[in-house]
Amino acid sequence: MGTNKKFNNRIALIEPSGGYSGMQYYNIGMANGLIFNGAKPFLFSSSCENLVKTDYEVIYNYFDKVWTVNGVFFKFYFYFIGLTKSVIEAKKKYCNVVHLHQFHLNLNFLFTIVFCKLFFRKLIVTIHDVESFDKKKNRFKFIFSSILILLVDKFIVHNKSSFLELSKVIKSNSAIIGHGNYIPFFKAKPYVTKNKKFNILFFGLIKETKGLDILLESLIVLKDLNLDFKLTVAGRPWRNDFSKYQNIINENKLQDNVTTFLHFISEIDLVKHFDDCDIVVLPYRKIFQSGVVLKAMSFKRAVLCSSLPAFEELVIDGFSGYIFERGNSNSLSDKLKQIISDRNGLEKIVENAYEVLENDFNWNSISFELNNLYKNVYEKC
Repeated sequence: MGTNKKFNNRIALIEPSGGYSGMQYYNIGMANGLIFNGAKPFLFSSSCENLVKTDYEVIYNYFDKVWTVNGVFFKFYFYFIGLTKSVIEAKKKYCNVVHLHQFHLNLNFLFTIVFCKLFFRKLIVTIHDVESFDKKKNRFKFIFSSILILLVDKFIVHNKSSFLELSKVIKSNSAIIGHGNYIPFFKAKPYVTKNKKFNILFFGLIKETKGLDILLESLIVLKDLNLDFKLTVAGRPWRNDFSKYQNIINENKLQDNVTTFLHFISEIDLVKHFDDCDIVVLPYRKIFQSGVVLKAMSFKRAVLCSSLPAFEELVIDGFSGYIFERGNSNSLSDKLKQIISDRNGLEKIVENAYEVLENDFNWNSISFELNNLYKNVYEKC
């Protein structure tokens, strides 16, 4: 039997990190796309600018205080306050679906799920860290993921590789809906080949799985060939000691070729780093989804990615970007040599990639799928 309550298109989007982690563009892109498709979203986040064009208030930055205080107790206290205010406001707005985002499978997220389920019939969760659902890792994650599976009405992932991984745990309760582009938020400068130093960008949190060491090792070959290049590393280390990367730089005399910005990258600096580079390299050992690829393409900059399924779903080697053999620094250096020797080819690559983004990764199309998913979940018993 179906529900007697009619779906009212009012959606509570609760994503606490917002501008403190670069999620503001994702959040606002989703909200604008939903509005375009006739929905009425309400975004509860932090440090999100009001870039949504509508006649009602959409954005509530209730979680700002979480990111400006120190100490676990105070962070959780202000998180609880922000979540409580979000739920109260969402109830006032008669939202009948709550859409959450998972980045870490921990007690904080489990609390959020249970708390929201007390007040709303339907919960949707976008999974950003599929790997954390691996029940083999430890008994706590087994318990957490088991509870989440019972309480969440639908899980969303952004690509087929994430779906296949998640389906090992969640067999019939997940869907694939893409990650939108960043075109509405940044004015892309057309890529023009110049006779200058070849600028490589590594952008984002520096994690062990992101393979910065592989990239640095590939640069040793470029230096031995006397190629004129510069690598910019922009992002803060996350559970990772940067000293091991610095040792590679020092031992191979790469200091003149590598510049580091080991902190959170502001929007102004983000734009500068992407504008200044010729190519963005993602030498990851493991990834299920990455916003950096879409961000680079939105800036009309080429990407060079490791041969992981999540990347190969986005990038066609030699057409919309470049692919090298995962974990192989020699393959990476060979690809970089090839690209540097034919920089004119980059202009066509970035135009192809930009066209793919406009056609396949625009928020209006993605949010059309989202809104249908909300409706189907709500009207299902």
